[in-house]
Amino acid sequence: MSNTEDEIKQRHVAGCVRAFLEGKQNLNWVMAIVRGHRLPKSILGDILTKARPSVDHARYDELISACQEEGLL
Repeated sequence: MSNTEDEIKQRHVAGCVRAFLEGKQNLNWVMAIVRGHRLPKSILGDILTKARPSVDHARYDELISACQEEGLL
C-alpha cells in the first residue's frame, strides 16, 4: 500500500495533535509541527475536529485558539 506525501503529513499532524491533547507534548511543540506542514485550512480543521476530546476541552481549546491566532484555521 502506497501512501502519498499528503497522507503521511496528515497522519503525522494528527498524531502530534493527539500527543498534545494527551499531555505528552506542549503547545509550542505541536504548533511548530502544524506550521511546518502547511496543511490547507480545511484539512487541518478536519484533523482537529476528529481529534476533539469527549472530556476536558482545555487543551483542545488552547490549540484551536493558537491555530486561529496564526491564521491556520
